[in-house]
Amino acid sequence: MGVQQTLSGLRLTSAQVDFSRAETPLEAAVAWEVEALFVKVFEYCDYSVRSALSGMNRDGARCTVVLARQKERLIGAAVCQYRAKMPSVAIVGPVAVEKKFRRMGIGTKLMRKLISLAESRGMRAIYLGVSKSNKAAGLYKSLGFAAYRGVVMRYLFCPQDEFDQAYFLRSSFMRIRRAEWADFPGVCVLASFPCRMQAFDLRNGVFSSRYVEPSRFLSIFPDMMKAFSQGPGYANVLVCQTTQNVVGIAHIRSLPTEAQRHIAELDFYVHDNFTQDAEMLLQTTIMQSVTLESKAVICYCPAGDKLKRTILENSAAHQVAVLPAYVHLTGDYDDVLVYQKEVTGNGSS
Repeated sequence: MGVQQTLSGLRLTSAQVDFSRAETPLEAAVAWEVEALFVKVFEYCDYSVRSALSGMNRDGARCTVVLARQKERLIGAAVCQYRAKMPSVAIVGPVAVEKKFRRMGIGTKLMRKLISLAESRGMRAIYLGVSKSNKAAGLYKSLGFAAYRGVVMRYLFCPQDEFDQAYFLRSSFMRIRRAEWADFPGVCVLASFPCRMQAFDLRNGVFSSRYVEPSRFLSIFPDMMKAFSQGPGYANVLVCQTTQNVVGIAHIRSLPTEAQRHIAELDFYVHDNFTQDAEMLLQTTIMQSVTLESKAVICYCPAGDKLKRTILENSAAHQVAVLPAYVHLTGDYDDVLVYQKEVTGNGSS
């Protein structure tokens, strides 16, 4: 029998809650219901979630929503996003239950249905972001999620070493292509892995979890894609051709004002097993920047990141400035070096 709770003099059990699963794009009325629930619970609804619910993110991506209703009223919802073809990882969130319907096992059932979905699709891991102070962290732990890095928790369908080795296994079939919404889970996985390279997106304060614990998770890639949609810019990803696992990313966008538009800002981040491909990823991204009509590309690099500095210098970028004691890493204050590379018609300096 379901857990009982008294509401307005009526005794409600979790068994009286109807659960269903829907694939996006949702009907407009249902999408509005889900978004309204998230706003009611969290006081906001993430850009990526709104886009996914309406089906805007359908370029190879898939989004499943599990709904909980009591007498047709939506009282809970959980979102799961993953690649449509060959999904190996999924991103879960948001997960919300209306306040007066909590402690009835509804959140547990929502999550179990998403775990079952991931397992049935052959996925190897599920990731989500939750602060340690959030009471929901206890629920996720009870279901088998483990604290991973900072706000990131992870549920594995195989041993940890087996997953990490298989997911980041070097292949002879590597490809550089434009990032798409289907890369959302893969970029989140890469950004939370403790790589040697230090900065993933220095402007927005995203660093390798080897040096700084992630304080944001779900918003990183959507924020990036939103910025690209509003102004000139793009991202390239380095993927294993056979699995489409994202093992590197380079993103670039023009500076916002008319006076600065001749300069584009770039950052890149590559898993340790693929550093030999980083220069090609960087060069390809810079070469394509001619479409932004930029005259030069700049990249910020923590002085202690010798790997990134070497890749930049091998790509004929030269240091033009220093930002003294700009970041606090590994117990010390590091300078940030500003590298620049001029861009001509063929992308070379």
